[in-house]
Amino acid sequence: MLDILSHVPDYCHEKLTQLAELPAQVETIKASRTVVLRDLADDTLCCVLENYDFNHTRKRIEVFFKQVLDLSETSDLSFSTKAEDLLEIVENELTYCRENHTFITEKYYGVFVRTIDKVVRDISAKSAAKFTCDIRSRDGDRYTLDKRLPLHLPQSALRISLAFINRGPRTADRVHAIVMPINPDVVLANERIDLGRIAPGTFIVPVTLRATSPMGRVDLHITVFWTTILRSEEQSVECEVGIEAQATNVDWDALRQRQPYSLGVAQGDDFVGREGVLNGVGCRSFLTTTDQ
Repeated sequence: MLDILSHVPDYCHEKLTQLAELPAQVETIKASRTVVLRDLADDTLCCVLENYDFNHTRKRIEVFFKQVLDLSETSDLSFSTKAEDLLEIVENELTYCRENHTFITEKYYGVFVRTIDKVVRDISAKSAAKFTCDIRSRDGDRYTLDKRLPLHLPQSALRISLAFINRGPRTADRVHAIVMPINPDVVLANERIDLGRIAPGTFIVPVTLRATSPMGRVDLHITVFWTTILRSEEQSVECEVGIEAQATNVDWDALRQRQPYSLGVAQGDDFVGREGVLNGVGCRSFLTTTDQ
């Protein structure tokens, strides 16, 4: 009996030493998870270490394995939250090890927790590139809107939509635009426009402005800011947009009296852009007649 008991320390050490020798690599953690958890659930080990709060340690190790592997496979916006939560658990467990100084926390569990800390930080560093995105103005760095606005009518609220593109590959976070009028006689409803998270694709920056005096043209300077997951520093893109005034000499009363559309057959020799369609219709009609 004494001979059997004399081997218990070595037996426990063999089961626990895997925690201290685990390499700081997510691939190794994934491969070792089943074996480590099986050995830690050994009845003899659990019985011998019962007074060392081993049940808490074993459950935390299982949580660490699960969350580290989940983090390594995450590629959406939840990555940042998962990484932060996991690092918070790491810090809490390191505090636990310092406040509960035993041979388990010193030689095995504490070493394991520090290994997990390295793995989480390594995953975060390597994952930064896959969360990048790039925002650009859809119509270029400097352009004039096709739509003209009644800038000759002072104090009128005028609304425009400025198109931008998130070229991806991932979602942009904390997106907002700062719009500044270059002309002195222009007032904006909001100089800052918060847009939140923007998925890859085209999105709109809505701008509401009014001219305090009749103007022929308004120019705006727009800067769009955003951040990405795992990068706290802001990125930005700038562009300038021109808005031209509508003509002031339009006879609207005369236009209202016109009838620009008709249900009659359109005739004339100056139609443009329909030749291909008409030829296609003619060919189908000819083939149908021939078949019959």
